[in-house]
Amino acid sequence: MFRRSFPKCEVKGSYTPVKYGHMFSEGAIPQKCSTCSNLFEGECLRGLDKIERLLRLDYNHCGVNGSSEPTEIEKLNDNSIYVPKKCVECKFLKKSTIRQYFCNKEHEIWKDFPRDLDWGNWHPDYPLVGIRKVDKYKNINLGPAIITKDLILLLLNKETTKAMKLYRKLNNIPTIIEAIDDIKKLTQKLELD
Repeated sequence: MFRRSFPKCEVKGSYTPVKYGHMFSEGAIPQKCSTCSNLFEGECLRGLDKIERLLRLDYNHCGVNGSSEPTEIEKLNDNSIYVPKKCVECKFLKKSTIRQYFCNKEHEIWKDFPRDLDWGNWHPDYPLVGIRKVDKYKNINLGPAIITKDLILLLLNKETTKAMKLYRKLNNIPTIIEAIDDIKKLTQKLELD
C-alpha cells in the first residue's frame, strides 16, 4: 500500500478539511491540497513521471500512536500488501474494492476522500518506480504493473535476466519480447533516480 503514498508530499500548508467534490463523489480534502497544482480528481500527481499512477493526498498524522513499519497484511498473486504495523489491529483500517486499504478515521468529515494510511517517518529503503502495462496490439492500458522490492534490487544489481523472469511471473506476461520494453523503461527510471 505504500506505493500509493510515496514520494511523500512536500507541500506545506493547512490540513483543515475543505469541502470537495468530483463527479458523484463528495467530501473534503486537506486545505493545502485544494489549491495545489498536483490535485487531480481527489488524488495527487506528485511523482507521476516515476510512479505512473496517482498518489494519495497527504492528511498528516492520524493521531494513533504506534510503529509505522510495513507489516504484511495480505498476499495477492505472489505480491505482498503492506500496511503500517499500527494499522493492522486499528478499528479505522478498512478495505474496499476501489481504494484497497485506507483509514476510515473521521469518515464523517472526509467521506468519499478518506485518509491515507499514516506511514509516519518511515519511508522505503529502495527507489519506487512504476510503469503501466499496455496491450500493444489492442492499444489498451491494463493498469499499473506489479513492481516489487525484489525486482527493483535485481535491476539495481544489473541482474537483468533474473529481473525479466520475475517481472514476467509477477505480471503474467507470456513472452520475453513483451517484457523487454517494460524492463528497459524501469531501468531508465532507476538510472534517473
